[in-house]
Amino acid sequence: MEKRKFDKNRYWIAFLITLAVFSIGMFFGFWMDTARVDYMAQISNIQELNYRSLQLQYQLVSDDVLKDECRAIKELFDTFIIELEQSRERIEVYSEDAKVKKDEFQTLLRRYTLSQINYWYISNKFKEKCPKSSDYVTIVYFHSNPSECPKCDDQGAILDYFKLKLKQNILIFAISENTKMEPTVSLIKNSYNVTTYPTLIIDNDLVTDFVSREELRSVLCSRFQTEENKAIICNE
Repeated sequence: MEKRKFDKNRYWIAFLITLAVFSIGMFFGFWMDTARVDYMAQISNIQELNYRSLQLQYQLVSDDVLKDECRAIKELFDTFIIELEQSRERIEVYSEDAKVKKDEFQTLLRRYTLSQINYWYISNKFKEKCPKSSDYVTIVYFHSNPSECPKCDDQGAILDYFKLKLKQNILIFAISENTKMEPTVSLIKNSYNVTTYPTLIIDNDLVTDFVSREELRSVLCSRFQTEENKAIICNE
């Protein structure tokens, strides 16, 4: 009788220990998610301010209020683009590790995607206004998960390769299928007739299906104007 009572107590102790460990894990996961969401929300707010600042500067240059400031704006633009790319890397890691606040991370991903579209738009406008300071190529990269797009990982690796070589002379804006519910993404996809993955929009020209490294190198080579950039990409 005493042995049975001892066994029952042991089971209760094991249950309470398991419950305590589970509760601590849930609390820690919730705390980590909350801290990450708050941090990324703050970064997102800064990015929105950066974009508004850049937009205002562009407007001032367009209206000739500021003269001969294209190069200075391009340098600032490059800095903001680097920060935007760093945010993408953090959001992807945090979203994969999220334990509790998955909806909040999806909201942050949506805000990040809108930031990308904003910068893509203003980068195209900047090329029109300041062609001598903007010998770069813009690429919007539509991709999906490996099960729906087996070639997307390879396409992403090729884009990363050219990003390492060209740095700020190639601006890549990656838009995931996970953001398809964002109305602006749907609008762009419908406008450019994006129906498959991977798909690239290279300087407003649509390129569907997988693009090999050699094919993309040839396309990029034809887009650059300066001998410096041509030497980097055309003679490899």
